[in-house]
Amino acid sequence: MKYSVLYFSQNQMHSYFENDENCVQIVASTDDATTLVQHPYKKMLIVLQTGKAYSDLFNGLKAVSQENVLIVESKDVDEEAIQKVLNKLEEYPAVSYEEKIQGFDTRLLMFCLQYAIEMNVEIDSYMQAVSMFAKIPIAHV
Repeated sequence: MKYSVLYFSQNQMHSYFENDENCVQIVASTDDATTLVQHPYKKMLIVLQTGKAYSDLFNGLKAVSQENVLIVESKDVDEEAIQKVLNKLEEYPAVSYEEKIQGFDTRLLMFCLQYAIEMNVEIDSYMQAVSMFAKIPIAHV
């Protein structure tokens, strides 16, 4: 399965994704791109944060090019956990692994974020948006 990965901090970069041929794109959402620009990674796209949670979530997701996306919350994620999430993502449109990594169908996330705008609901995480607006089971691995 081809996928994108989305980080919200440059400190969370995981070399596994740079070397994984199924990872097509690495999106780094950061408020300070200086380090990333000086030491770029292949496959990387940098999105500058605005400081507003919803805008940062939306802008990060708009940069994603694949149908599936992994959201990495921690650098402390091993390859086995990544594979578990990717495997489960083939069965479920939303997957969570110990709040360290989450996998989603990108279209589902975009729908949930757009619906949050329409309903004027503030959200601060992708999982919150999916939990509130999608009537689907969320797989936990």
